[in-house]
Amino acid sequence: MAMLEEKTGMASKAEQETAFASGNEMAALAAAQINYHIMGYFPITPSTEIAQLLDQMKLRGEHSIQLIPADGEHGSAGICYGASIMGARVLNATSANGLMYMLEQLPVQSGTRFPMVLNLVTRSISGPLDIHGDHSDLYFALNTGWVILLARTPQAVYDMNIMALKIAEHADVRFLSLSRMMASSHRIKNAKCAILKIEALYNPLLASDRPIFRTLLIRKSRLRSAPI
Repeated sequence: MAMLEEKTGMASKAEQETAFASGNEMAALAAAQINYHIMGYFPITPSTEIAQLLDQMKLRGEHSIQLIPADGEHGSAGICYGASIMGARVLNATSANGLMYMLEQLPVQSGTRFPMVLNLVTRSISGPLDIHGDHSDLYFALNTGWVILLARTPQAVYDMNIMALKIAEHADVRFLSLSRMMASSHRIKNAKCAILKIEALYNPLLASDRPIFRTLLIRKSRLRSAPI
């Protein structure tokens, strides 16, 4: 994200492949390619599949993300926050009432400026049980201080997940939520997507300036200088 604009046009085009997948599959693929340190999660429709796919991919040796099941979405948010404080790259995914359960933590996480990426697969808030797609869950997060990207298609889900990490780690941002409709996760299947070959990701785009376990003092100094 810190690359100068004039230099972006000089970069060679990254080698790509074609995939046919859903939004959840694209989110899991992007996460595996980024190879986050930690994912705290708790299952809820329709975001459950992201952790499920990552678990299957880990069995095949496709990433080394530590998947930590929580006792609820509140716990999964806490797992990610604690890991981010210690310098880890973290990922979370939830929907609807799951976001409601973790909601009280979101202003704290944005206010303390530790980078996190949350995939919110939007769904109606249950009352009574409702799994139709809308943005009623997302609306509750609008005033939590998180930067929000909206992905409409599986291709956008993949692209924005790749971008989200570097946006979240930018010195002026430090937190981010990626939201997408349930339609891009469950209802739209086999959408054609262009994905980066894994070799193309091992470049400065995803290089980290946050060595794990070495950023706490830096964060504290920023917090002290931040206006109250």
